[in-house]
This record gives sequence, structure tokens and C-alpha cells, in this order.
Amino acid sequence: MTELKAFREKLGRAIHEKYLEAQRGKMPPDDPAMQPWETLREDLKESNRQQADQIPDKLQALGYTYKPAKGPRAAKFRFTPPEVETLAKMEHDRWMAEKRAAGWTYGPVKDAGKKTHPSLLPWEELPEEEKDKDRQAVRAIPALLAAAGFEIQRQRTK
Repeated sequence: MTELKAFREKLGRAIHEKYLEAQRGKMPPDDPAMQPWETLREDLKESNRQQADQIPDKLQALGYTYKPAKGPRAAKFRFTPPEVETLAKMEHDRWMAEKRAAGWTYGPVKDAGKKTHPSLLPWEELPEEEKDKDRQAVRAIPALLAAAGFEIQRQRTK
């Protein structure tokens, strides 16, 4: 496995672990998304990897980048509330594009067989509890990068 693929896999797995922590007790334990990484379906693993792939784009949208960490301050970075909202919307849009590309459509009930999902709605129409899933995911970015040995910094202007 190349270094880039290993990094992508490590971040994807860490994203999934954070998701499990956040959703434990809120979702049925037999939900396909609530399984440990080792037994997680490949399409769900790939979704986590794609979320990891988009981290640089999300950071760049706010004028940030990431670099190898040079100390403990890496884990202390926090996005502002407006930044969290911007990134959460970006994450929801990414997730919707991924689902739609796989043939999913809106439906009032999640049904993997019919490929319907109640969260396939524009951000503005999404219930707050669903928005919170995306907010939690993007709030975790600094810690995920810190655990991988990176820190977030403001991009230098030319």
C-alpha cells in the first residue's frame, strides 16, 4: 500500500470511529453503518475515505491548509461556529453527491434495498439532528489530522 493510500485508509478509519462514537445509542446497533471497520461494507468504507479525501478542499475553502505538526498545539485548533456551518454544509453536499451517484433518491424512510434516504434534502431543509451529524464530523477534522501527525494553519497570502 502506498503512503498516500495508507494515509487515506487511516483517516477514513478514524472518521468512521468518530462516527461510531457520536451515533452509539442514537442508531440501531445492527445498522450497516454502525459496524466495526473490519466488518463494515466496502461502500461504507469508501464513503469514509471520500470524506477524508475532501478534507484539503474543505480547509482551502476557509483559507487553511495542513502540514506536519510541530508540537501539541495541533490538537488545540478549533473551527469557529460559522466555519463549522460552512464545512458541515460542504460535507452534506459531498455525501448527497456520493449517494446520488450510487442511485439513491429521497424517501421518507431509509431503505437500502430501494436506495431511499430521508436526508437526501438540501441543507436548508435538513432537520437539525441530521445537520448535527455533519457538524460533529467536521469538528473532528483537527483531532483526526493531529492524530495523523498534522496541524491546520492559515494559508499564506501571496
